[in-house]
Amino acid sequence: MDKIKTDRRVVKTRKAIHNAFVELVTTKDARDITVRDLAKLANINRKTFYNHYNDINELIDEIENEIIIAFDEAMAGIDLSKALEDPVEICRRLLAIGYNLKDICAHLMKIEYDGALVRKIASALISSIKKTSADQIHVDDKTLTQMMEFVVAGMLQNYQTWFNSDRSEPIEELTLRIGRLIVSGLNGVRDAYLNQGE
Repeated sequence: MDKIKTDRRVVKTRKAIHNAFVELVTTKDARDITVRDLAKLANINRKTFYNHYNDINELIDEIENEIIIAFDEAMAGIDLSKALEDPVEICRRLLAIGYNLKDICAHLMKIEYDGALVRKIASALISSIKKTSADQIHVDDKTLTQMMEFVVAGMLQNYQTWFNSDRSEPIEELTLRIGRLIVSGLNGVRDAYLNQGE
């Protein structure tokens, strides 16, 4: 029982630190965030922070890994040959990532897109997608890399715009449109739009 309580306390403290970091990183560069800043916002003391992390870089690595693991889990086992015919499955999995990491994503998407942390996450996502799709999309590595860079950059830019808007459009509709763009390109989105009017 004591171990369960301890584990819950650890999870709660780490979540508070994570939330404090992603909130701070929307107003200042990650390199300028201090342990003092984090401790104050997370309502902990500095010693508690160092009980969990050696430094802020270790915290950043953990947050990045959490996002990448969530992405890997969501995309694991996807049949791209079917997904390329119908974007709904890709959309569903993208939404699952967003819902699971809602707080982190909401803050990160308010950062300017050229922020170092978002760039690192984008790079990791590209690697993750390439790993998942390499044996299903039969092109050379250079072409696959270009394809994934195009997809990830566009996807992140669309979500960033949505998070910084009034969010009147349901995120499900945005995700479906992104999925169509990924799968069918501009013609696919145009055809879906024209079909709505029939």
